[in-house]
Amino acid sequence: MEKPDPKKIAEDFLKLKNVEGEIIFAMIGGSHCYNLNIETSDFDYIAIYSAKPSSLLGLSSNNSPSVVQNSKTDKIDIAIYEISKFCETLLTGSPVMIQCLFTENFFFETKEFSELKKNSKIFLCSQTIRAYFGHVKSEIKQINSKDWSKNLYHAFRLIFEIERILEGKIPKIYWENEEREFLLNIRNEKKSKNEYLFEIKKKIENIENIEKKLNEYFEIDIIKKGIDLILIFF
Repeated sequence: MEKPDPKKIAEDFLKLKNVEGEIIFAMIGGSHCYNLNIETSDFDYIAIYSAKPSSLLGLSSNNSPSVVQNSKTDKIDIAIYEISKFCETLLTGSPVMIQCLFTENFFFETKEFSELKKNSKIFLCSQTIRAYFGHVKSEIKQINSKDWSKNLYHAFRLIFEIERILEGKIPKIYWENEEREFLLNIRNEKKSKNEYLFEIKKKIENIENIEKKLNEYFEIDIIKKGIDLILIFF
């Protein structure tokens, strides 16, 4: 099946919402991005745009919202971040923003965004690990009796990324081989919910112990370096 063009979809969506700006990054997100899609999976999109200076300065009637995203009536699942909002959220270690820097499939980027990605490893710090842990715990809290497998497979996926970061590796966005099979088995409920919860609890405890030991060595001046990177765009 041919993949949609995320740049064109993002540009069309900005026009639909009457927002002026240039798409500097766009990707297919969700399960297709992770190589964990199934037959019923739809397409999600994540994009970043640069608003026109006149809009930012209030010299234009057109607005430049920090996030442009679908409403319940839109037949698409998309979120487009203005570049300043992207950078602000990136500094918090958001997994969604981090994956924009490390995805290797189904994306478009400008030269300017490519420059930012050259420095992407500086964002793999303890703040990012804390943010990932926050999302893991959020997924676990949302587990219910009907759709628990979706939340748990996302929780395990994020745990695997945390483990890679602690090992000095970059996050893996596109899953293959044994790890992909393991994650798909969760989606297909090959084991019980309690069995998977027991496994992920052990992983969380182990990572928390490692992270405590590495904290004093692993932290970087993320605010200063993040500001330096934002200057690339100006």
